Amino acid sequence: MNDFKRELTDLVKNKTGDFNKHAAQLSRVESYLRDFEETTGKVSGNYVVQKPLFRAAKVVWNPVASYHMIRRFAVELKRLIKTLDTEDELQRRTGNHIINIMKDFGWPSEKDLQMHMNSILRVQNVYNLNTSEIARGKIADQDTHVGLSGTDCQEIGKLGMTNRLYTWSLEWLELAAEKFLSESSPMLASLEKEIQHAIVAHDSAWERSAGWEHQYYLNRVSEVPKNRVKRRTVQFNSYKGGKTSNLNEINFWGLCDGENYQDPEEKKKLFCYLESKISNGAWTINPVKMNKTEVGR
Repeated sequence: MNDFKRELTDLVKNKTGDFNKHAAQLSRVESYLRDFEETTGKVSGNYVVQKPLFRAAKVVWNPVASYHMIRRFAVELKRLIKTLDTEDELQRRTGNHIINIMKDFGWPSEKDLQMHMNSILRVQNVYNLNTSEIARGKIADQDTHVGLSGTDCQEIGKLGMTNRLYTWSLEWLELAAEKFLSESSPMLASLEKEIQHAIVAHDSAWERSAGWEHQYYLNRVSEVPKNRVKRRTVQFNSYKGGKTSNLNEINFWGLCDGENYQDPEEKKKLFCYLESKISNGAWTINPVKMNKTEVGR
């Protein structure tokens, strides 16, 4: 690929060929190499040439770097080959070289890319990893500086919707929106529609599953992302990571007391139901109080 880029660049500089004939291919090669340098290059360092197997292990260990690697093969290289002109000797030689390499090692497909995005979601779900940190390249306590673009975040979010991981999906889509906004991307308008669809899908799924038992999601998805709290966070904070047979029952009273899912503004709306309904204090059984939250969503 480096040789291909160098030859194309020489053609343009020396004006020995038609610039328009090679401009599209040169742009794709530059995009491919830039992604390689910013991902695989950062993770593997000087091992790219010296120790290829060690480099591969370093890339595979990092789910974000390996995502980029699979995407380059499954998407970028395939697009490049489709644009190559078989009548041009340089482009034909490059295309044949790429195809021969992939015949020996197997060509990753978009299905492989989806499987890897699923792996990222599974790792995140199991270890409760922060979405923004993953997108910045921080995996657990390792900071690799290999990040994800707005488009990458959007694709992971859409796959999360397909797998009904609604909370994670919303986080990825909203992070993509932040990146698109900073980039002034024209994709922002369509992405906002996807976010609204994800919220509706989340609420509809909850309504279908809700029964008479105590539920964790008492309100619809908050329009303020920072106010959202995951179910596992409530469990961990309430029970310090322990297990109890009546977890739902205890969580219900935690909700009533305003301990769970209540920000300061919502806590101001809490009041004692018994004190407002029973005038005779003799009928009040202290310290039991039933608090209600004004729900107008």
